[in-house]
Amino acid sequence: MPRFGAIILSDCRKPTLTLSCEKCDRHSVQRVADLIAEYGRDMGLPDLRHALRADCPRHGNPIYERCGAYYVTGRMPRPQGND
Repeated sequence: MPRFGAIILSDCRKPTLTLSCEKCDRHSVQRVADLIAEYGRDMGLPDLRHALRADCPRHGNPIYERCGAYYVTGRMPRPQGND
């Protein structure tokens, strides 16, 4: 159940959570059980994303050069072009 508009770790239905960066080649797959053990079941995914990317070299850069970490959901992108 979302808390303050955010999904929390205990809401995750899959056993793993995948984080990738659109600006570099960083990619990680974390076990949700391990994340709950380390951060607690009520950790919101936006706050978790900030915690997981804390060691990124782009973390403190100006806004357009910051880390582009995002959660991979497994959804396919919408096709572009001839509609």
